[in-house]
Amino acid sequence: MAPEVVLGEGYGFSIDFWSVSVCIYEFMCCKVPFGDAHEDPMDVYSAIINDEITFPAFIKDSGFKHAMKSMLKKNLVSRLCTLDQIKAHPWFQDFNWVF
Repeated sequence: MAPEVVLGEGYGFSIDFWSVSVCIYEFMCCKVPFGDAHEDPMDVYSAIINDEITFPAFIKDSGFKHAMKSMLKKNLVSRLCTLDQIKAHPWFQDFNWVF
């Protein structure tokens, strides 16, 4: 869940890109970005709101790290949260966007 959902604030389609980012992070890192060590949902929500994103030691790709840090920012205003913004990020440059 995106921070704005946890906090009960208004939200739009940007939360879908947050969710996609969480999935990409989990696929690459083998864990979720926030609250992975917690079982209690309230602890997970607290981690979503308060914790900074970290990466396992085996993740060396700085482009991936930058993409995830940009897409999983707590502040919606500074987060990459539109398809055009995400497509423009260098980590996605070789991604085939034609479906």
